[in-house]
Amino acid sequence: MITIYNFSEGQEDVFCISIGEQEKTNLLVDGGNGNIDFITKMEEFGIEELHYVLLTHIDQDHIKGLIKLFKNKENYEGITVIYNKFINGVISYNQAKQFEELTERFHNIVSYREYQDSEGSIIFLSIGEREKREKEEGKIYITFLSPNKEKVQKLYEYYDYYKSRNKPKAGNGKIVNQSSIIFILEYNNYVVLMTGDGYIEDIIEDIKDLSDDKKTNNPIEKFDIIKIPHHGSEDNNKQLDELLKRLPCDKFIITNKFKDFKQGDVRIKKELIDVLNGKKVYSSSYEGEYKDKEILTVIKENTIRL
Repeated sequence: MITIYNFSEGQEDVFCISIGEQEKTNLLVDGGNGNIDFITKMEEFGIEELHYVLLTHIDQDHIKGLIKLFKNKENYEGITVIYNKFINGVISYNQAKQFEELTERFHNIVSYREYQDSEGSIIFLSIGEREKREKEEGKIYITFLSPNKEKVQKLYEYYDYYKSRNKPKAGNGKIVNQSSIIFILEYNNYVVLMTGDGYIEDIIEDIKDLSDDKKTNNPIEKFDIIKIPHHGSEDNNKQLDELLKRLPCDKFIITNKFKDFKQGDVRIKKELIDVLNGKKVYSSSYEGEYKDKEILTVIKENTIRL
């Protein structure tokens, strides 16, 4: 069983994924913008222990709540933190630096390594390792799809610029989003795609290889659920229709308030509505129909069981 708890309140990401039967493995994915007491929420749902924390990337609506978590809690000595180290001989901007200092005592896993050092109950894999490995029943696998070393290097170069000039570089938003960790979570026959603020177009070729029975011992045939990238942003979701032609999926999670779209927030464009129309789309902060030529029906639910 996989249960996804979506604690996001609008345009931010906070997820706790609980995996297993009797003994659960709990993975926290991002921490939102710091306004949510998600630890109390997890305790209300009976989640008393965290085993892994994964930060997809350094935007405020993903990192800020995790900084708050690690500042206020001292009892996570056995935890594993998954993130792409931000400091490569340079000092990053304040929140990224804070996060790195607060988590340096934990075991760290970096997503873009060719060979992963697994820790605890989750087996972490690169795409190449996933293609060769025979899956075992009852094991939990996370395969990192993006970013690659080239995208991470661009982030480091951006920080060099930031440090020397003390101001953002033009186009830095895409550089930060392209450094977002995109991963596949597999447990028994369940397959979950978590995308952060990444780009669907960046993973099309990797997914193609993992779904080809000539290239992998255990081809992926479908996704049970996909977290829509970047709150439904048009740029981040190009080629979602192509992805679904390769690997079908009928359940999606989106983090946005919807009602604020026409006031300047991220907008779902007609093309994305067409792709999602008729499928189950879950949000923790909105329920109803978003209308634009086609109708997208959204289910308000922060507990999704697969």
